[in-house]
Order: sequence, then structure tokens, then C-alpha cells
Amino acid sequence: PRSRYRSPGADLLPEGAAGFPTVVASVPGPLGPASSLFTLTQIELRPDAGEAVLERVVELTRRRLAFQRTALLREVLRGMGSQWEELVWEAVEPGAAPWAGPGLVRVGARVVLAHRDLGTPGVLDEGDLVLDFDRGARLLRLGDVFQGEGLVERARGPAAAGDPTGGGR
Repeated sequence: PRSRYRSPGADLLPEGAAGFPTVVASVPGPLGPASSLFTLTQIELRPDAGEAVLERVVELTRRRLAFQRTALLREVLRGMGSQWEELVWEAVEPGAAPWAGPGLVRVGARVVLAHRDLGTPGVLDEGDLVLDFDRGARLLRLGDVFQGEGLVERARGPAAAGDPTGGGR
């Protein structure tokens, strides 16, 4: 080849990131923080990660070079006026439960953010769009995430149910 090009490696990126022009687009409202992460690296910490690792992850997150799923979900909940510890999970039947606006839905340990009612209008069903952070940030249909396995639950708590008054369903 006449020339070769090399992308900055992980060791050079943090120092040079301030020089890159960036544009961040996100959906309005409480899902804004979650929708702005679609090009960032997801970092999940082990419980035994040392203080130096934690500090590094905090720095990468602050500089918008990475994100951590648990911290992201907590930030979204704060935007909805709630906290993880306040949530009450209620079983729902996809295709029969009413759409309740943006909020958290889970099956087992997998949690997604209900984003837009694109299936049957007014019903939480497999055609609705969700923001999924199981392995990186993805926008999927609920039916692509939960395929009939396990109990489907929706979070209920102050404003987490999509009720701006915080009254739940």
C-alpha cells in the first residue's frame, strides 16, 4: 500500500478526545441520558474492582468516552423523579397491559427502557421500541428482547410509571 493509517488506541484516546469535535443527539425527556450513549463503550465493573479502576471509569464517563449500565439506569430514574430502591415491580402481560409511557421493563435480571409505543396503540406489546443496555446500547423492539421467557415486569414508583404526577398507575 502507498500509505497506512492507524486509529488512536485506547491509550491515546483519553488524552486526545478533547480535540475531537462532537455532536450529541438525544430524545427529549427522562430518556435523554440513555439515548445519547449509542456510540460510547459500555464498561461493567466487577464487584472486586479496585479504587483506581473505579476512578478511571468515572473519568471516562465524565469525559463521555464510556458509560456504565447501573449508573445510567440510576440517572434515568433520577430524571423521572425516582430511585431504584423505591421501585415496585408489577407483573404485566405483554399485549394486554396498557402502555404507560417511558419507563423500566424487566424479565429476570435484564432491564430495558420502554421508549415508544409503536405496536398496538395504547398497549405494551412486542412491537414497542425499547432502549437495551445488555451488551452495549441498542434500540430494539420489545419482542426482540423478551421472547416469551420468564415473567415480564414493569417498574412502578414516583413518576417511573410515566405519570408526571408521580402517582403510579
